[in-house]
Amino acid sequence: MNLSPESFEETIGLGRIRARLKEHVLGETGVRAVDQLTLESDRHLVELRLRVAGELQACLVRGEQIPFRACEDLTPILQSARPQGAALSPEMIMEVQRAAQTARHTRSFFLSRVDTLPTVADRWGALTECKNLEDDIGQVFDKDGNVVDSASPELKQIRKNLQHTRHSLRSKVADIMAKAVSDGFASEDQATIRSGRVVIPVIASSKRKISGFVHDVSATGQTVYIEPRDCLELNNNIRELEIAEFREIERLRRMLTDEIRSHTKDLHQNADLLAQLDLSLAIARLAREIDGVVPHINDDGIVRIIGGRNPELVLVYQVQGRSAEVISLDIEIGDTFRTLVISGPNAGGKSIAMKTMGLMVAMLELGIPVPVSETSSFFLFDRIMVDIGDAQSVEDDLSTYSSHLRNLAFMLANADENTLVLIDEAGTGTDPDEGSALARAVMEQLLARGARTVVTTHHGGLKAFAHDADGVANGSMSFDLKTLKPTYEFRLNVPGASYAAEIAYKVGLPENVIRRARELLGSDKTRMESLIVSLEEANRLLDEKLVEATSTVDSAHTERDRLAGRLQCLEAETDAIQKRALEAAEEILANANRTVEGVVREIRESQAETTITKAARERLSQEKTRLNEESDRLKTRQSKRKENAAEESEPERRSVGDKSQPEKGRSEKGRVEKGRAEKDLLSVFAEGDHVIVDDAGASGQILSVKGKEAVVLLGDLQARIRLSRLTKSGSSHVQKVTVRHTQRAGSELSSLQLEQRIDVRGCRVDEALSKVVSLVDEALAANLDRVEILHGKGTGALRQAIQDYLSSSDLVSRLEEAPWNEGGAGVTYVWLS
Repeated sequence: MNLSPESFEETIGLGRIRARLKEHVLGETGVRAVDQLTLESDRHLVELRLRVAGELQACLVRGEQIPFRACEDLTPILQSARPQGAALSPEMIMEVQRAAQTARHTRSFFLSRVDTLPTVADRWGALTECKNLEDDIGQVFDKDGNVVDSASPELKQIRKNLQHTRHSLRSKVADIMAKAVSDGFASEDQATIRSGRVVIPVIASSKRKISGFVHDVSATGQTVYIEPRDCLELNNNIRELEIAEFREIERLRRMLTDEIRSHTKDLHQNADLLAQLDLSLAIARLAREIDGVVPHINDDGIVRIIGGRNPELVLVYQVQGRSAEVISLDIEIGDTFRTLVISGPNAGGKSIAMKTMGLMVAMLELGIPVPVSETSSFFLFDRIMVDIGDAQSVEDDLSTYSSHLRNLAFMLANADENTLVLIDEAGTGTDPDEGSALARAVMEQLLARGARTVVTTHHGGLKAFAHDADGVANGSMSFDLKTLKPTYEFRLNVPGASYAAEIAYKVGLPENVIRRARELLGSDKTRMESLIVSLEEANRLLDEKLVEATSTVDSAHTERDRLAGRLQCLEAETDAIQKRALEAAEEILANANRTVEGVVREIRESQAETTITKAARERLSQEKTRLNEESDRLKTRQSKRKENAAEESEPERRSVGDKSQPEKGRSEKGRVEKGRAEKDLLSVFAEGDHVIVDDAGASGQILSVKGKEAVVLLGDLQARIRLSRLTKSGSSHVQKVTVRHTQRAGSELSSLQLEQRIDVRGCRVDEALSKVVSLVDEALAANLDRVEILHGKGTGALRQAIQDYLSSSDLVSRLEEAPWNEGGAGVTYVWLS
């Protein structure tokens, strides 16, 4: 990856990103990995990096604790272990054990989450487990790095002897010390250590009273430290045992060092993978900090940023504790045009917009997600070249303009179709006309080479060039004329004015000076600036009107949907009224038919003429046919109405979904619409109405309406059903239903023959309720006081349906949940009335 100039990272803002990454890594090896991280333009490699970052970021968001901890660099430790006979220090050996444990735990964690972390599991599943090495080190050292007594049988015996000998020495010294104190020879009443041997403090004048060896004298000369003769052999034994202990521990260290040496390759590989994991976790933490996402990567040379926020500014705002949001940016290049000329006022955001594009491309090539909408798309460039800021060099005797020209020369020599070029304030630093002409010539060459170029400028000539040339587009940063402040919003295909006079007026330049400046500027230039200002103001007004129109359209859609829902309810009620009328007519017709049949029978019996009978039958048949046809027309009209409503609702849903309004707004409208629909439903249904459940489902009668639900009588069962699932089919008086429990004579059940518990787990609600009804009937017939229903816990839906039914039954006195040791919430006890 080629970057130009050498100060690219600091110039574009990538230096701050890399510094923040170093703050997120946990170990020194991670810091070095950040320094070694380079930009890549290979799409496969970059997408792999981004997948890793995205998976780890999601893992952090879920709050999963990854068992990774920073490890010391194992390279110097493994180098120390290379010579035969080497013995690593306990600290080095423990560091190797920690690295091995981290590798094993990390590998196990990722492999257990291969479904949610497939790329991460594939990469760090390559960590090698060194469990035997871990265990062997653990048999020698405890968690604090101390050698345990059980490290070897020899060490255990040595320490046992050492402990016994020290105990004997302490007892011996205590006796001698007590006698010396009682005789007045000792200056203190406690023994001490000198040169690794136990001694007693004796008054100098009495040193010949104690038989032994003088090891030390106090600074004042008043105290002499004497090793009693009787303790000499015990001290010698302790010294020999300590040497033996040291040699045994050294042998154990050499043994472990030999084992570490045999795992050198695996430990090196693990160390490299763990350093990369430290870096990847730091990238994931940074991505979470800036709300980064993984956008689409394309091969078409297009950079399309949607809802982008400059990552450097996001970090700066966080450090400063600023609550203001970084203004999002929509900008693109490479589709219909390859060169973008951005103009607008000073401090209006031109350079930030340009840097945002360069910084985001660079971050993605490092494998770092960026704060944009997921619909954004990026091309990976082989080269990124910038000319931003003051590059003046006293050392090289270069002026700012000379440095600028050197950068342009380098760009023209190296730019191609895989190059992103960023030029800030093109054409400045020299005569405006000459600078503008030179900048245009450079832009034409870069365009011919196929490079994607973003240029910021104040030169009107470059704005005109962008308007006229193919493959070049204007863009601007808008400015609020009311407040005389930049809005930092990017507008494509609109050149921007510099607003020099307006800004000068705001900062306090005299009005006569500003007026004179306009005169000196010339009428053509003034008219062009005024035209741009007018165009920007017109665009601002159009945007406001567009927002207002969108709001009006949304309100109209909401009102239309409300009226459509109301109309549907009215049509349903009209159909129900017509249906009831037809049913009444059919009943009348049936009664009339019975009357006519009776009359005909009497006529026949009285031997009346057959023509009279035939005419009566024909009239009756015609009336019946007419009523049947009317009923068929009603049913056909209802069916077509439902089909039309379904066809009309689908494009409406699509059109609403396509509107670029905030999700919050849509959800609020949805709640309003839903509330109105539910209010309409409450006004439609009433106690006693006949209803159909779920269109062509079961039919029943409403017993009561409460809130958004109704209690519906379905045959012998009662059920709570949401009003939105009901269709009104007729009105009537509330039907009172009493379930009678009967049995054949002589077939009375005994309580011993009846099952007191049923199992309805796995049943549908209607099947379970049927079994419950049978159980209650049979229990009452057998004079049982209580029955048990095993329905399981599950989601609780089946339990709720059963308990709702039983609670509404006059045959049930109370319900209770079973004790925990008899099923708990999975079993309901039912006491019968």
